[in-house]
Amino acid sequence: MSMQPVEGLVYVVDDVECNRLLGEAHLKLLGWRVRTLASAREALLALREETPQSMLVDMRMPEMTGRELASLLQSRADTRVIRLVGYTAHAHPDEIRKFREAGFAEVLIKPAQMADMERVFGRRA
Repeated sequence: MSMQPVEGLVYVVDDVECNRLLGEAHLKLLGWRVRTLASAREALLALREETPQSMLVDMRMPEMTGRELASLLQSRADTRVIRLVGYTAHAHPDEIRKFREAGFAEVLIKPAQMADMERVFGRRA
């Protein structure tokens, strides 16, 4: 899995389908290529095939939380290069600090607005 990140590719990792679809729609409008995944396990399997430039990760998923996934990705040289963005409905200041400590560059609050997505991911189109 020692691939360079695929320029312009974002993984949207969320166990709730409507959150995946909303994130995908916003990112595609901004010019990103998107792959949606329903769990941290699916994301880890997908990483065997390619390395995205960035990942939008739900913080509260069953089996493995976003923070646990981030810690795992940050512990490996081949995935440490991925820019991680947390996605959560609940974000107290100390929670956001913990997310950043786990390796998240940014944290978006659900439901994220288009302006928030553009601020965090930028426009590629």
